[in-house]
Amino acid sequence: MASTYICSGNLTQDSMMRDVGTSKVLNFSVAVNVGFGEKAATHYVDCAIWGKRGEALQNSLVKATPVIVGGELKVEKFQKKDGSQGTTVRLAVDSFDFQKGSKPNGSQQKANPQTMGGASDLQDVSGDFPDIE
Repeated sequence: MASTYICSGNLTQDSMMRDVGTSKVLNFSVAVNVGFGEKAATHYVDCAIWGKRGEALQNSLVKATPVIVGGELKVEKFQKKDGSQGTTVRLAVDSFDFQKGSKPNGSQQKANPQTMGGASDLQDVSGDFPDIE
């Protein structure tokens, strides 16, 4: 059974669509602030949305867009330029939402406290995600 990871933060740069075999994947990174005071830190979560869902969101996911994402963490191995083996962790997104108070184009709107929801408001973007080797 896979663990689900949910986080919220802002995109660090514009999303990027890639062709992977016969499928497409939308890659982006979310800056997540954790802790407070002297223990405050920022974690960067690399994310991937596969297929038509990623294609539909590509133009909306631009730098500084506040989002909430959820999915399964996947460990990926790759070969570095120096020939050594590297490892990275990526979130295979299966739930997504724009944070309340923001529009998909990144501009802000006044949040309505009565309509602000949590993770239960996430859009389900689950589907068949290919394993990344």
